Amino acid sequence: MVVRGLWNFVKRHRKKLIASGIIAGGIWYALRVYLPRAQQRMFDELMKALQESGSSSDDNKAQQRGRVRFQENQLVSDDYARKGLRSYEPKHAGCFKVDKCQQEVKEAKGKDKKIIAFKALQEECLSLLASAVYSIHVNLLLHRIINNIAGREAPGSSGAREALF
Repeated sequence: MVVRGLWNFVKRHRKKLIASGIIAGGIWYALRVYLPRAQQRMFDELMKALQESGSSSDDNKAQQRGRVRFQENQLVSDDYARKGLRSYEPKHAGCFKVDKCQQEVKEAKGKDKKIIAFKALQEECLSLLASAVYSIHVNLLLHRIINNIAGREAPGSSGAREALF
């Protein structure tokens, strides 16, 4: 009788018992078989990465020296660009008539004439600004390119800063 009741219980809950068995077996497999293999694989990858990083420290030092040399070249080129901009600024400002437009705004009598003069001043200022930004970038890029080429031609020389120009 007990066996018959147990057998009927198993028949009624057959799908649940099969699913529970599959889940329990999957958990057992994951803990006993898959987890140790995954841990071993990750440990091997970690050891390999540590060995590679130890041997690449010389590469890192060389990259860092190159980066420092590049930054020094950039600073030198920026200094030369600043020197060139001092003489360039008056020439550039002479190409625009901002002062004349300011005088026209001050001297304009009617509201419509003031608005027209002010719009002309805005256009002149914006064109001066756009031209200045473009000129500065072109000047900086030109000097950086020249210094980077010169820096590549004379790598490792202690007097590279004096040799650039």
